[in-house]
Amino acid sequence: FKPRSSPYSFQGMGLEGLKILAKARARTGIGIVTELMDTEHASAVEEACDIIQIGTRNMQNFSLLKRVGKCRKPVLLKRGMSATLEE
Repeated sequence: FKPRSSPYSFQGMGLEGLKILAKARARTGIGIVTELMDTEHASAVEEACDIIQIGTRNMQNFSLLKRVGKCRKPVLLKRGMSATLEE
């Protein structure tokens, strides 16, 4: 699902990719983890995955973090190397 940062690389499949992930979970029972990059897709990602991942660049995107905090799913937060424990 996750789009890439670079406009020159694969941009992901968007909402269609979430549908594929949901089918894979239904067929295999495997847990789904995918990265959420903006609040626009929060509801769709929450519905389609088991764990929501927040990437290093979005670790300080406070509106995204507030939205994810309202989700009823675990969050995998990728810390930046220079991030402090307080952050």
